[in-house]
Amino acid sequence: MSDKISDKELLDELKRLKKVLGRNPKQRDLKLGNYSCNAYKRAFGGISPALILIGEEPTFYKNLTKEDLVNEIKRIYKETGEVPTYTIFCEKAKFTYQTARNILDKMPWHLFLKECNLFTDEQLSKVLIGCYTAEELKNEVLRLKEKYGRCPCYHEMSMEGNIAPIRYAYKYGSYSKAMVALGFDDFIPRGSFQNSTPIKGKDGNFYKSIFEANVAHYLLDLKNNNLIKDYEYERVVFKKDCWRWTCDFVIILLDGKELYLECDGMCEKRSHPYNEGNKKIQYYIDNNINYAIIEYSRDVYSDLEKILKENNVQIQECEEK
Repeated sequence: MSDKISDKELLDELKRLKKVLGRNPKQRDLKLGNYSCNAYKRAFGGISPALILIGEEPTFYKNLTKEDLVNEIKRIYKETGEVPTYTIFCEKAKFTYQTARNILDKMPWHLFLKECNLFTDEQLSKVLIGCYTAEELKNEVLRLKEKYGRCPCYHEMSMEGNIAPIRYAYKYGSYSKAMVALGFDDFIPRGSFQNSTPIKGKDGNFYKSIFEANVAHYLLDLKNNNLIKDYEYERVVFKKDCWRWTCDFVIILLDGKELYLECDGMCEKRSHPYNEGNKKIQYYIDNNINYAIIEYSRDVYSDLEKILKENNVQIQECEEK
């Protein structure tokens, strides 16, 4: 006996959904029914041809522009009184979120909302931080984890996720910290760049490069020998709206003072060199933040020793690691 779904069964299910919803079902509504979107694609080429077969006239949205998307956002905002998050847009929009993504051409939703100039910074900040519960954030990770067989990295969440990864970062300090806070102990960070490879340090944390892992190794030795109190990796230095800066390492000295350490592995190849013309460095200067920059070299431990001695960390000698 064949388990193949008949065309009649698919069309009857579409009629049932229309009756339940009080309107023509959209692609996202199929999750409420008994058959997947792929079933309709295989049988009819999609949900729109299937709607035609049951006597309905599906609405086609073609050649839409950013102006059309802005007008739809205005309409939803007027109707709900809320800045349209992804969830609100999916529920209220006349066309699908995938159509909106095609119009945006990979621009993140939160950045487009800012570009629209329809909402205040305070409104946008609430969208970024407060529109999802911890359970919703966790469920989205679980959805992609089922697809990949592992936790999604930042880039994968950005491309395939229904929640922008920056919302995880704003709520928990960074995307990696969000994964830990949500209970994903098996999360392995991967860089935003395709060829980025995470390096696991001796302290158990993951680092973006061998250079940073070596710095962490040295700082761990200092901590274990009670020469520094502690250190943090990728502390958020500044955030406003959709912008955020992190410092590679913040070293907490024995007297409680802090030293912000930037690891400059790119040196002269950096598009915005770490000098007083760099916005992050200028922020350190303007706010009297004690900072130092360590450039990539084969003698990274000696360079670190020199920097720390300048900050009154008493190091007898720099042992070979």
